[in-house]
Amino acid sequence: MQPSTVLALSAAGTASYSAQMLVAPETFSKVYMTDQAPTQKTKTAWRWFGHALMGSAVGAALAVKNKEVTKAVLYGQAAQWGTAPMLMAAQARSGAMKNEMAIANGAFCLGMAALTVKAAGDLK
Repeated sequence: MQPSTVLALSAAGTASYSAQMLVAPETFSKVYMTDQAPTQKTKTAWRWFGHALMGSAVGAALAVKNKEVTKAVLYGQAAQWGTAPMLMAAQARSGAMKNEMAIANGAFCLGMAALTVKAAGDLK
């Protein structure tokens, strides 16, 4: 797969998580988190998290659009995707995140991390 295609997929995936948090934080929280999660009381944290992720998604999308796909951009995306499962696991262990969501989303994130690392390695 071309590195630019991988980066576009990464941008789309990041934008999807971001949109869920920004536009529908209540739904996001109900789908992903348990009733024990502190975020069930306030949605402000989800909106800020979604805001931060949107910056990452826009940066990746602009790199694709401007044909500026670099190892640095891809490794940055890999770091984002690769570290998310650790946070999900910690939240699931604490009872804040639903186990099935941590497993499914963690697997997706690890897959995206692997793709972005491979794509970075494919660049000359």
